[in-house]
Amino acid sequence: MRTKSAVRKTRSGKELAHAAPEQSFWVCSGLVLGDLRALHDALLKRMDDATYRYHVAGRRNDFSKWVAEVLKDQTCAKALAKAKDRTTAARAVAVALKEYR
Repeated sequence: MRTKSAVRKTRSGKELAHAAPEQSFWVCSGLVLGDLRALHDALLKRMDDATYRYHVAGRRNDFSKWVAEVLKDQTCAKALAKAKDRTTAARAVAVALKEYR
């Protein structure tokens, strides 16, 4: 049975989704991500380019898919799908996070 992601209200009124433990994003390096803030931190500080490329190869984009399906942020997911590198992906998530503040 699939559970819904936990959601927390923010000052702006837009809700920031937090993935249920079983829906967390498991990065191939061992990091476990539960929301957009964790993804942003990982992309900027904790993930190298090779790890990013592992999850974004060819037509596959694990980050975009997870953000769309689990966190339900279609705008951010589309921006992640267009990102060609880790830095651009981090910027896309940073822009999305501004909507939650």
